[in-house]
Amino acid sequence: MSGLRRDLWLGLRAAVRAPGVSGLVTLTLALGIGATTVMFTLVDGVLLRPLPLPDSDRLMLLREADREGQAAWASYPNFADWRREARHFEAMAAVTPPDTVTVRAPSGPIRASSSSVTGDFFLVGGVAPFRGRWIRPEENRPGAAAVAVVGHRLWASALGAPEDLGQVRVEVAGEVFDVVGVAPPGFSILFDADVWLPLERAVPWTVRGNHVLPVVGRLAAGADAEAADRVLDEIAARVAKEFPAETTAVAVAMEPLKSWMVGGAARPLVLLAAASGLLLLIACVNVGSTLLARGVARRQELGIRASFGASRWQLLRQLLAENAVLAGIGAVPGLALAWASLRLLRRAATPIPRLDQVAVDGRTLLFVVGVSALSVLLFGLLPALSLLRRGARIDLRERVGWSRSGGGRSLVWRLLVGGQVAAALVLVASGGLLVHSLWRIVTTDVGFEPRGVLTVGVDLASGDPTAIVETYARIVDELSRAPGVAAAGVASHLPLAAGQFVGPLRTEGGSEVPLAHYRIADAGYFEALRIPLLRGRLFDRRDAAGAPHAAVINRSLAESAWPGRDPLGQRFRIDGMDPYPDHALTVVGVVEDARHWRSDPGTQLEYYVALAQRPLLGRTLEVAVRGEGEPSAAFASRMSEIVRRVAPDASLSLDWMERRIAATTAGQRFAASVLTALAATAVFLASIGIYGVLAYSVVSRRREMGVRIALGALPGQLARLVLGDSARTLGLGLAVGLLAALLGSRLLRHQLYATTPSEPIVFSAAVVAVALIGLLASWIPAARARSIDAVREMRAD
Repeated sequence: MSGLRRDLWLGLRAAVRAPGVSGLVTLTLALGIGATTVMFTLVDGVLLRPLPLPDSDRLMLLREADREGQAAWASYPNFADWRREARHFEAMAAVTPPDTVTVRAPSGPIRASSSSVTGDFFLVGGVAPFRGRWIRPEENRPGAAAVAVVGHRLWASALGAPEDLGQVRVEVAGEVFDVVGVAPPGFSILFDADVWLPLERAVPWTVRGNHVLPVVGRLAAGADAEAADRVLDEIAARVAKEFPAETTAVAVAMEPLKSWMVGGAARPLVLLAAASGLLLLIACVNVGSTLLARGVARRQELGIRASFGASRWQLLRQLLAENAVLAGIGAVPGLALAWASLRLLRRAATPIPRLDQVAVDGRTLLFVVGVSALSVLLFGLLPALSLLRRGARIDLRERVGWSRSGGGRSLVWRLLVGGQVAAALVLVASGGLLVHSLWRIVTTDVGFEPRGVLTVGVDLASGDPTAIVETYARIVDELSRAPGVAAAGVASHLPLAAGQFVGPLRTEGGSEVPLAHYRIADAGYFEALRIPLLRGRLFDRRDAAGAPHAAVINRSLAESAWPGRDPLGQRFRIDGMDPYPDHALTVVGVVEDARHWRSDPGTQLEYYVALAQRPLLGRTLEVAVRGEGEPSAAFASRMSEIVRRVAPDASLSLDWMERRIAATTAGQRFAASVLTALAATAVFLASIGIYGVLAYSVVSRRREMGVRIALGALPGQLARLVLGDSARTLGLGLAVGLLAALLGSRLLRHQLYATTPSEPIVFSAAVVAVALIGLLASWIPAARARSIDAVREMRAD
């Protein structure tokens, strides 16, 4: 241990004696270790750690599956069959996706999220309430008392954090509920919610084709997941045979709840973690080539130590100790970079699930220690072994300036620098693909004009259909007549919004569209968003409550449901889940696709139904207001005042359509920005590596170049010699990197929109960019070769 302490002390002194090299190594390692630590912390917190619920590995998400294997939420009757007959589950519950509601609390009406849950929902969670109790099974039956559980955030803010819940009540959608419990902070199963209500107090949906309920189950202790899945499939198959006209579900799709909650973030995080690992490798190779070049100057020192009896092991231990000191110094700013990056990600509302549970902790510190030790081996072992290759036979007369580098070391340097170039090209090409995909998203014609549109989410206190229609008609009328407003309209969902109504439809000709999205809307909605009318008409006074129900469809649905035919006048029904089953819909107009950026252009089939005719689902709608001028806070404030004047009891949420659109691409922008930053850092490190190796090559070959000048070589020829060496190294790295990038780009195909994994323009630009930066890094050493004084070099000993 005393020898190790001495070696570490000598390593620290060596770092202080060479501040330039030490600073470069520290910066390089800090970038590599910092980037890798950030991605490890994200992968560990999001993908590897269990959910913050007891025995969370036993929690399963259950969905219906049709004959094609497509999964969908469950209907209540099918869920009831699963819950009654599945013997491998300790508890099973269904929950509605959160709905935005107006909650009346002592502090006044607020906009909150509400979910309805079945009896065993909180038993599935397996945690105790923060205050009070959970909803009891007998309170989740028709005719039971109205009780509710609230989230910790709502309890602490709007309700004033009362210790005694005996007199605490909230009003949701016009009904008063007694608050019997408060969920612990951060409690979440499937979704976050502010209020949980008993689903089975009212008669639930009885249609087996009504796919609206996510189901989560807790496996019994010791139960086999595959056996549980088989039993569920048997139940679904039996139900399908018993009710062939009512359900298309023939199996149950079961997966761990955590896998579903992580969702699409798993693949991007793993890819970014691999990219950061590649950056760390570049950093280590860079440091290794720097130390290899610097080590030649230390041959005399090592030769003296060897001549005084130092063994190879002692010399190797000293060199590795010096490298460990450098790695330790680099790990400190790397850890600080990781901590600052995570804080920045949280403040930027980065779309990563479970980000609030990610932190720099003991596991992160252990990872930093491990990756630092690995870095020592990666960048330190080759230079150390190279220096000790001849052991005590090191020539004590050797000086920097004699060309004793040899072809072997030159080949090693070329391989190291070429590897950096190849890895940098992989990152640049990958980042370029994501940036190109994001550019395609932003420049795609989505079929509507978002600029200048203010969106006002409105949740009415009353659920009376007549009151809903009248209130929204007054809101639209008041807004349309306000100064500075070009158009106003309402819809149940805006383009790109999640949670749209969806289901199959059947035409009167007998054909079926398996999946179509639909929205409640009025005529002003199309004008406010400037969705072009292609054929027919929009909704008007003819589409009143007592008139035949009308529908406006988008172009893709017209081409899919009635190919080669005139869709106007065609009739269809919403199959299995229509709250108005006695009313068929008649197509009165065709509009352009309001495209969804997460899918290929034009693939989303949609239709619109009139609010006046189908208001049952219209209590919570979005009001779109197009202004005549530039977006401003003053305009938004005036629109909010108008809506509040018409509906004083409603809760509102305001946003600009452009901001909502930007939020839908947050995931793509995050992946593109992180990978681009990693690529830029990789190119920076590779350019430093090229410059450092070539600079030392020129210094070590000064006598050789002096001889060449004495024999008639021109300065320009020496520059071309250096640039030629660089070009060969660059060419090798670019060739290997291009092949690796083409193979690796296939892993990005699920993250790309309207971009092929082998996009020619992206790969061409990446090759040119890396080549130009590499040549630029080579120019300064080449210029130094032109200034060599032949007489001075020939006089050197």
